[in-house]
Amino acid sequence: MIKKAVLMVLLYHFTAITITSCTCPDDVLPFYDFKTVKLSYPLGTEVYDSSFFVIEIAMDSIDFLASETKFNGLGGLISSAQATSCPDDGEDGRKYEIVNVEIVSNQDWDEVHLAGSSLKDLAYYGNWDSQAQKYTYEEPFSEKLKHKFWTNVFVHFNSHMILKFPRPSKSPDQILTIKFTKANGEVVKVDSEEIRWL
Repeated sequence: MIKKAVLMVLLYHFTAITITSCTCPDDVLPFYDFKTVKLSYPLGTEVYDSSFFVIEIAMDSIDFLASETKFNGLGGLISSAQATSCPDDGEDGRKYEIVNVEIVSNQDWDEVHLAGSSLKDLAYYGNWDSQAQKYTYEEPFSEKLKHKFWTNVFVHFNSHMILKFPRPSKSPDQILTIKFTKANGEVVKVDSEEIRWL
């Protein structure tokens, strides 16, 4: 009985030391969240020779955050932030998943896509071709969203994405609104500059 008690005490201390050695410091903030979205225009906002327009979307106003749970002793659960190696700030990805994205315009785009209607099926998602050293646009953004798209986009807080839009057949002047909805219910919205097809 005494031997069993001694063994239990030794096991307790060994486990405590092991877990403590695997616990990240309290000041590590492995997740990130974004409060605004930043847009840039690689080909400019006035479209002359090209029949398409390209927009780059990046997260802005980044906050680094801890995990939702913290380790509180052997009687509690080990936090999801604990690991044998501690991440850098923001390295473990988004705090809140993106559950929806919407893109609309203030003007009629064509006969089908009227002002305020979704343009996700018009936009094409840009994939970087490392061999050709350029972006390729092969899949509509609406299709991309169906394939667990957000699990590998915006994983890092420095990530961005590029979308290509065709020339509108209606109004040549368009202002896009892009809206992200996060799992916590928060909505982040941004309006583009006026885009003009000349």
